[in-house]
Amino acid sequence: RLEPVAAAALSSAARPAVDRAGLTLLRPSGTAGAGASPASTSPLRPDASGASSGGWRKWASEDAAGTEVGVGTVLRDRFLIEEVVGEGGMGLVFRARDRRREEASDRNPFVAIKVLGAEFKSHPDALIALQREARRMQQLSHPNIASVYDFDRDGPHVYLVMELLEGESLDRVLLRHANVGLPLEQARKVIESTGKALQHAHSRGLVHSDFK
Repeated sequence: RLEPVAAAALSSAARPAVDRAGLTLLRPSGTAGAGASPASTSPLRPDASGASSGGWRKWASEDAAGTEVGVGTVLRDRFLIEEVVGEGGMGLVFRARDRRREEASDRNPFVAIKVLGAEFKSHPDALIALQREARRMQQLSHPNIASVYDFDRDGPHVYLVMELLEGESLDRVLLRHANVGLPLEQARKVIESTGKALQHAHSRGLVHSDFK
């Protein structure tokens, strides 16, 4: 799946909507996402970035010594962190239980939470750009692109709420086939799914920043 700003790697049936470098992963054709529809989560908050870059800088400096997010943490009195599912240059990705979905008797209350690393707090303008790109990503609706539901912060913790995908990451699939390569049909599906996702994003003015 594709990601805003910092690029994402690809996944053949992405486990989390997460990879080492980015925010969202490619979903193969015919793979249903594990998350509920975007309507079941709050939209990107218009004030998530603060009123200005000065707002970012103010809270970033004040909250620099905040506590770490980990299993058992609850963000915004809503998202209960249950498991680490990925780690990359931008931060940690968690499987989380959405209490609002549970209250609504949603059969699948789980989401992926991408908590951005401390290095981003020293670059408030990057956070503003990230929120803007996340907002644009929210407008992309495609079976091969992981959904970004929300961008927010809780105290010192800046995070994205994304569709949680279950499966095996593409790098692990390739590792298992290191000596023989993927079967032709499986490789074709991955390539076609990736191409469709990129084509959809390009048609809406979004360019993947680290496709490899």
